[in-house]
Amino acid sequence: MRHLVLIAVLGLVTASASANWYDNFDSYNLGSINNQGGWKGWANVPSAAGEVSDILSRSAPKSQLIDLGADSVRSYTGYNTGMWSYRTWLFIPTDFQSGGTAPDTGTYFILLNRYTNGGADTRWSVQMAFDSTDGLIHADSGSSDEVTLPYVAGEWSFLDVRVNLTQNWTQVYYNGTLLDDPGLANHPQLGGGYRWTAGVFGTDTDGQLNIAAVDLYANGSSPVFYDDMALIPEPMSAGLLLLVALLRRR
Repeated sequence: MRHLVLIAVLGLVTASASANWYDNFDSYNLGSINNQGGWKGWANVPSAAGEVSDILSRSAPKSQLIDLGADSVRSYTGYNTGMWSYRTWLFIPTDFQSGGTAPDTGTYFILLNRYTNGGADTRWSVQMAFDSTDGLIHADSGSSDEVTLPYVAGEWSFLDVRVNLTQNWTQVYYNGTLLDDPGLANHPQLGGGYRWTAGVFGTDTDGQLNIAAVDLYANGSSPVFYDDMALIPEPMSAGLLLLVALLRRR
């Protein structure tokens, strides 16, 4: 019997781990990414889609270039339970120049819990602006107070957003540093971060336990590059690992 239970448990883990999304842009045609790999412009506007580029890449030969009027969106379905990690590599050139006007300058990385073609049924859960005017990341991290951190230019940096839909909690990491508002109460088990459904300012009352879309928004900025993007399940929970260990010992 213990073997059957162990097989069932491992089967659940394997099924969860197979629900991965990964994109390195290498199989796409150069030029607009619109309608390639599920990417589109915000509100289905083709000219807002990003650009497949071979100017720079982390995994050769291509990446997605975001600049000027780009507002590039990739939607997802079925990511509405469990624990997930949204990961991407970002390259900001040393001569990067922000677009937009204060206080909304910078190029943006955004994750949404609701997205319907850019219409009213849209809610933001992660919003990070990379601003050349001060060399800082300005992250809206669950409150009206921004969390800031210097960004790295001239090399690839790593963004890791951990989304726990079971606990309704998210944690945003940049090169391993948690972007956390010290004024917000920590989760009793998970630590720093904020409620996914409450959105980037902590005020939404109709957010969803759902990873709906990523939005790479240039806001008029000069080029930045994204590569090796992934949406993957978090590793087995400690409780499940303990259960597997106990079953193996019996």
